[in-house]
Amino acid sequence: MVAGTAAEVNKNYAVVKEVSNSISSLDLDRVQLVMTDGTVATYYVNANSTRQVVDGTDPILTNNVVTYAIQADGSVKITNPADDYALGDVSVAAKQTAYTASGLTGTAYANSSTVYIFYGSSTIGVITGVNNAGAFDTGDSATSIVVPTTTGTQLVKYVFVRSSTSGVSTSAKYAYVTSAAPVVTVESSVTYYTYTVAIGGAITTLKTTQSSLAKAPYTYTTNTSGVSTLSTPSYAVANTVTVSYVDPAGAYVIAGGTVYTIDSSTVIYDITTSGAGAAATLAADQVVTLVMASDGDIAVAYITTQA
Repeated sequence: MVAGTAAEVNKNYAVVKEVSNSISSLDLDRVQLVMTDGTVATYYVNANSTRQVVDGTDPILTNNVVTYAIQADGSVKITNPADDYALGDVSVAAKQTAYTASGLTGTAYANSSTVYIFYGSSTIGVITGVNNAGAFDTGDSATSIVVPTTTGTQLVKYVFVRSSTSGVSTSAKYAYVTSAAPVVTVESSVTYYTYTVAIGGAITTLKTTQSSLAKAPYTYTTNTSGVSTLSTPSYAVANTVTVSYVDPAGAYVIAGGTVYTIDSSTVIYDITTSGAGAAATLAADQVVTLVMASDGDIAVAYITTQA
């Protein structure tokens, strides 16, 4: 039996970046919110709010998720999301596809629709998709996540990541550029090139300032503005070699006349059709591109042409 995805409750979520107290620069009874689109705004707190700003040194709301509604007089009414929906100040060292934490029943999963909002002293960035977010290490950080589900599979809709630094850069992951003809756009006098790529077996896009990427595998990082930098993998790459033999035990493969070792961490992706996804094994007569790990074993195998 496959668990169904629970229905989402329609709410406006934000994380509290700052409140008015004796150590704050904000005026009395004001709160500064970071919204899910990265907007930062300061409001007077409406008297009907169930979460109130406490005038003291204890930042009782800071870095916690609230639900909010802008009132006719321009103030904001802030309320506390149900415990099943939001977790405040959950320490997270790196991006996760699955979250477990105190206050969360079971496990919640991030997916391609999960929105990551990075906020710090000066930089706000928004990235959509667990693959595009990459891994993050924000030093003195905490994460507030929103799980807008009640029963069934719990999906993480928003992840608010706080950093003591002014920006956050993600760690390297693999991407295969499937087309060397990017879409070109100009934004604020900067030229961007958006390439179609395969990440984790899914077809998606990466936006970069690099104009001449080849149809090949790369490692990539994505900054908090959603702009990626693609680099040649650190270790050997066997481009478009034909598989002639696959060990029945799955320990090695011969491709292009060379023996390549497969281990338990090797991943195989079929990128011959959009969204084909992961593959269990390689097969003779397939054309593949192999990216090696530091130990010489295959890290990633991309099937570019089926047998």
